Amino acid sequence: FEANVYIFTPKGRVIDLPAGSTPIDFAYCIHTRVGETMVGAIVNDSIVPFDYKLKNGDIIKVNTSKYRFTFFI
Repeated sequence: FEANVYIFTPKGRVIDLPAGSTPIDFAYCIHTRVGETMVGAIVNDSIVPFDYKLKNGDIIKVNTSKYRFTFFI
């Protein structure tokens, strides 16, 4: 069980992700469009940074924008 974390959606769906996963990994697991339009995440009713390491039993809600963002570095 240590190789995976089990995360819940707000509706109670269980998502199995590799240990060390972040809200971005979760968003892309749900759907590519969710990952591409993600602007924030709420875990267990607290706003968290994108690099937050998800833990077993976390309940996550992803905030999205209707616009796609492209970053050039």
